[in-house]
Amino acid sequence: GTNAWLMVLSGSKIIANGTSAKPITFTSQEAISGDTEAAGQWGGITIIGNSDNEQTTTYEVDDVTEAGTGDASSGSLKYVTINNSGIAVEQDKEINGLSLFGVSASTTVENITTNRSGDDGIEIWGGAVNLKDIKIDGAKDDSFDTDSGWTGTVDGLVITGGKKAGIEMSGTTVGTYKNVNITLDSPDSEGAIYFKAGDGETIGAKFENVVINYNSTSKHAITVHGTFDNANSTMKNVTI
Repeated sequence: GTNAWLMVLSGSKIIANGTSAKPITFTSQEAISGDTEAAGQWGGITIIGNSDNEQTTTYEVDDVTEAGTGDASSGSLKYVTINNSGIAVEQDKEINGLSLFGVSASTTVENITTNRSGDDGIEIWGGAVNLKDIKIDGAKDDSFDTDSGWTGTVDGLVITGGKKAGIEMSGTTVGTYKNVNITLDSPDSEGAIYFKAGDGETIGAKFENVVINYNSTSKHAITVHGTFDNANSTMKNVTI
């Protein structure tokens, strides 16, 4: 589905450390050539980490690649912008702006911006990677999607212009979300916060300091499908 994407395998590292004055931008050939920028012009960045769990089997795009074991770092992304990415390889096999599969907490992911992703802005499967100061705009599917037992924290998350869910959670997963601002207007939205538990799964999360501006009539601002993990979930200072 795409001629270009970046995949960092387990045991390898990516070091992409920009600064606020000089961020690193990953973008499409069309953008470099001066053509119109749009979602889905290239694949995006995928990191296969070293923090496997029983829910992370193989990476969904190729059904072959597995995460490693242990807690080794997959490197560092700081002040990185990812534009015009995200594309379907096959049905239900999509590359996102930034994909993190089994990535450990020793990996640094800070000050990341994704614009115009053809699928999710950021999707995380398993691992305990922590993210800080994230901005996602114009994702054509979910803006921030977590699956497969991710146990990390995102501190500082701004979501605008997404099509489907602002934050979607699936698998048996309880992540932590702090200092979040979600603005959604799409008629196709599945909720600003969407707990999406499948059969045998229990979804929960810890939310603190969240502001939701939700102007869609398709779903409620907070939507629950399946079994909700009431025992391990908290919501503190949430404004809708």
